[in-house]
Amino acid sequence: MAAFVLSLALGRPLWEVATVFLMALLIFWTHRENLKRLQEGTERRLGERVEAR
Repeated sequence: MAAFVLSLALGRPLWEVATVFLMALLIFWTHRENLKRLQEGTERRLGERVEAR
């Protein structure tokens, strides 16, 4: 949200601000399950091995 306001304050065209905002929303939407696991503390760490099934 701060980036949106800052972009407008710096005089960026509205279409650029809206595009970046929509891209950020898309990133959060795409990674929502990973973000949920991070909040729960169940997301694997980098380099952590996956257990064989």
